[in-house]
Amino acid sequence: MFVVAFEWRALFGVRRYMKGRLTVDKMAAALEELQAIIDSKYSILSMPVAKMNEKHMRRYKAYKDQENKETRGLYFFADSDLAEAKHVRTDASGKAILTVLRHLGRLRNARGAASRYIVC
Repeated sequence: MFVVAFEWRALFGVRRYMKGRLTVDKMAAALEELQAIIDSKYSILSMPVAKMNEKHMRRYKAYKDQENKETRGLYFFADSDLAEAKHVRTDASGKAILTVLRHLGRLRNARGAASRYIVC
């Protein structure tokens, strides 16, 4: 399942100040990485607890701690999930990618102790 998808032509309609120096290739790499982050997160969350090893159990508990009333039942990722990412970091280009996705209606912010991004 491809969660974070959008029409590539929509990227050309985004204002220059939002995109910064983003290219279609950078955006494609970032979307693949976001998809991998979401897939790995929800594969662990859907795994039966009896079949989890210690590493998976730690991650499961961390993911459950990220969840709140606003994000329950929705696909989301947090800033802490992006720490392992290569293309989507908390630098200028990573913020531009998240800004463009929010502008295009593919992400939504859920505020709290840490930023959470809900996939629309």
